Amino acid sequence: EDVYTTNYSYKGGFLASMGDEEFSETYTWSNNNLTTIQEIYDGEIDETFAVAYSDIDNNTNIDFTIWLIDEDPTALQQFITNVSKKIPSSYTITEDGDTDKVEVTTSLDEKGRPAKMTANGDTYTFEYYD
Repeated sequence: EDVYTTNYSYKGGFLASMGDEEFSETYTWSNNNLTTIQEIYDGEIDETFAVAYSDIDNNTNIDFTIWLIDEDPTALQQFITNVSKKIPSSYTITEDGDTDKVEVTTSLDEKGRPAKMTANGDTYTFEYYD
């Protein structure tokens, strides 16, 4: 039976890194927004996500950047104590020297919260219970 251990570190209440000896992710924050995620395999940077933000305030407790980029955002979300303060407008993926930019479109509900987001061919809808 294999046992896996994931370590998490925080800086100023924001997630700074997570992972193990083989795979890890580092998170860089600026102005209370997650700006860069680097995926590291065996000590080498494998993939980098750089995020640009809109002027829309994130008035929820969901980090939409992690939601859009991470493969399993609901599992990671429980470890976030502070979320990005703005809604992402795009992100850039750099892997093996190739860079792709993904635009993010967001529709808001009547209270100014994201109700629908589209990115990279995927559509996400959000419903809130007040």
